[in-house]
Amino acid sequence: MVQRWRWWFLLMMLVCAEAGLQQRLKRSDLFPPDVDLQPENKTVCGGHGVKMNNKCDCFYPYTGPRCSDFACEHGLSVGPRYDPTSIFFNKKCICDEDWSGELCHIPIANQCNERGQYVNGRCICHGYYFGPRCQYVGKCVHGKLTEGVCQCSYGYEGDYCDQIVCHHGYPDKNNTLKRCICPPRHTGQFCDECLLKEEHVLPFPNCTLEKVPLKVKLSRIKTNQLIFKRILIILLIFAVLIVLVAVMYVLNWGHKRNQKMDNAELLRQNLVNERQLMLQNIFSQNNLEVPNDKLGRRKSSQRFLDPNRMDHSLF
Repeated sequence: MVQRWRWWFLLMMLVCAEAGLQQRLKRSDLFPPDVDLQPENKTVCGGHGVKMNNKCDCFYPYTGPRCSDFACEHGLSVGPRYDPTSIFFNKKCICDEDWSGELCHIPIANQCNERGQYVNGRCICHGYYFGPRCQYVGKCVHGKLTEGVCQCSYGYEGDYCDQIVCHHGYPDKNNTLKRCICPPRHTGQFCDECLLKEEHVLPFPNCTLEKVPLKVKLSRIKTNQLIFKRILIILLIFAVLIVLVAVMYVLNWGHKRNQKMDNAELLRQNLVNERQLMLQNIFSQNNLEVPNDKLGRRKSSQRFLDPNRMDHSLF
């Protein structure tokens, strides 16, 4: 809107200048006297259109209510003031910036993406640019060239990926492709690291010492100590529980082992008693059957085979 008002103001200034120049020069051959542009035998459309339904249907490139203006696509029409022999109004349109042509329909810079010059309907590309609109590149310094587009590596930008990105600081003028000049708190090729690596240094991009009030710091230390004590108590309780479980397991195992040993001893004693009883019964029956004259020999044999004196290992 501001640009339109500027063109209107410029157009009015040109009209005034044209009128003054005509009056001073008084060149009747260049500036003939005004004639009637609307003869009685012509329509109100100025001979540049046909009146239909009380409106003018204008012929291209004319437009307007009376077909007296030009259809300028990107500019301002001079209208009936157009005169090829005029000093100021020798063109039909006053074009906007970056546009040219009779009707301001030909782009200048944008047509070539500001990478070339638009000449005779085609782009003459600069540098390593190519394509109908100079939209492709044929060079990639720090990156990968894919289908005419340079995909930059980390830390580089630009159409050719030849411009280093300094997150903090500025490129080194002596060697702009390799390093940046970093401020005091930052370091690295791209100034993307903190110079200090201490515990209380804030992370990138601040890279400053953490300012904590004394009360907050003491409270934090006390809280950390309480947490450590609680963790230590929990670990001690857990260790005591493990020891108790181990002791109970050992006691239970010992009790079962003693019980098995007692049962085995009792079984062994029962077997010994049964065998002693069997031997006593056998000797008693033999004593009743032997003659009286051999009683002494039997008694001596009985003493020799006395079960109370026999070794238990025989059984």
